[in-house]
Amino acid sequence: MLSSTVYLVISGGRPANAGGPPSGPLNAREGGVFLPRQHQAHLAFVPLPTINLEPIALCAVSTTAVSPHLSGSPRIVNNFAKQLKWVVSGSVGAWYLDLPTEFERLLTGGGWAQTTGKLSIAAGAGSVGLFLYLLLWLPWVKRETPDYQNWTRSPLLRLVIPLLTCTILLGWTLLVFALASSPATSLGVLTSILGASATYVLSFGIVGLLPSRGRAPRRH
Repeated sequence: MLSSTVYLVISGGRPANAGGPPSGPLNAREGGVFLPRQHQAHLAFVPLPTINLEPIALCAVSTTAVSPHLSGSPRIVNNFAKQLKWVVSGSVGAWYLDLPTEFERLLTGGGWAQTTGKLSIAAGAGSVGLFLYLLLWLPWVKRETPDYQNWTRSPLLRLVIPLLTCTILLGWTLLVFALASSPATSLGVLTSILGASATYVLSFGIVGLLPSRGRAPRRH
């Protein structure tokens, strides 16, 4: 797992040596920034939480998977409430931007934008299919409980997780391009980004509502 520590620089606060890192310039390996010494008396360096650089697909699968630390009804209720937030957020974005109408215009407007829109739908369908494979087929049909935290140790997950990452990125990018470039739609670049994001958030939330087996917690 790749990680890094970031420091937040706050001007006008305490001196840098009052509860922060040493007064000298921070080393780049420690996640700091190089600043002239005369400016450091008016800066406070506050360490931010560690940033874990994980694949997008792993984050999405972890979001839709049922928490393994709960059992029975509490686990189901916790998963339902978590996914409901994504469903509501995506639904609000789709309603505000009138995405059903925009998608209809996109798919009937012709040109390269229409072709790109169809390709984005194909990539999105591939993402949903891979989600269903991980969350339903493996645990319910194959009776296997994938360990997403150690996915690099599994030959199967080493193939599926990067493939899912590619389909998500490809589908989202194509959808943004199609919505923004189509003369039939009324969305600009920013609203196209918001629309594509709302579409994927809503899709992930709906998929996450499906029943899924979680890995049982380890006993020490």
